[in-house]
Amino acid sequence: MPGGTESRSRLTRARLVLAGFGWRVFLKRYRLPLLAGLLLVGLLASAIAVGVLTTSGNSHPPLPVQPYAAPLAAVPLNHVTGSGSATITLRGDTATVTLDTNGLLGGSPHLAHIHGLGLGTCPTAVNARLHKGHLSISTGDAIRLYGSTLVSFTEWGSTSGAVPNNIDLNRFPASGRIRYKRTMTVPRLVADLIRDGDAVIVVHGIDYNYNHVYDFKALGVSDLDKTLPGEATAPALCGPVRRAPGTRIASVRGPTTFVASLKPEPAAASSLPSATTPASEAAWPGRPGDYGSRPDEFSLLCHLGSGWTT
Repeated sequence: MPGGTESRSRLTRARLVLAGFGWRVFLKRYRLPLLAGLLLVGLLASAIAVGVLTTSGNSHPPLPVQPYAAPLAAVPLNHVTGSGSATITLRGDTATVTLDTNGLLGGSPHLAHIHGLGLGTCPTAVNARLHKGHLSISTGDAIRLYGSTLVSFTEWGSTSGAVPNNIDLNRFPASGRIRYKRTMTVPRLVADLIRDGDAVIVVHGIDYNYNHVYDFKALGVSDLDKTLPGEATAPALCGPVRRAPGTRIASVRGPTTFVASLKPEPAAASSLPSATTPASEAAWPGRPGDYGSRPDEFSLLCHLGSGWTT
């Protein structure tokens, strides 16, 4: 059997090489077969690894979203008759924000933000204070409840919640009927607050004395910026951010939708004007009919801007 004899002869030579000549000579003589074998083993290992990763990725699909929602606690005494809603679709640190409002002061910009690092709630009548003799709720009165500004719903440029970006009125929607949608990158802290249910959306700006402009006559200066009227930065619409009904958080990478209700609710009896309430608090002269007949029964939180007079 010449073939068998030749194979045994090669094996014998390999043994002799290993025994008498060392590894260096062995590797020199048989390097090509060894390299081919190592390459084949590497290719097989890579194929197995890809198969395992693909199988493991498909075996754990994202979970369906769990229902989680909360209604807005109406904020009285700010003479707001509007309402609205907000939606945040979050994928990692990328948020697509939709904000819709109706019935706010038209023709003036409305500051709108994601707030956080407070108590995660909206103000009620007990948080109202006298401002230039009128009982109302300013941002300073409510800041400990909904927290500081973290993200600004600007129409262009930075979305930072820091000063002066958060009160740059020229870049916020200037309409009582806001239809806002923008995709933005939010800080990891904000994404975590949204997922944990500790974020609040606030839209600012009220027309307390019903004269269709922001002015200093009713509430004086803003507690955020003394150059602005208090009406321009007073909260009008407010809603805690909650998971949308029928959704469930699966992972940080998967998309999850969150909602905030900005619709008014009847205020408690304690929030209505009492017998000692000044007439100017109960009704303003020349109040237009489209603001409703009982403005003190409820109000909403909102950030507004520009269009004021002295």
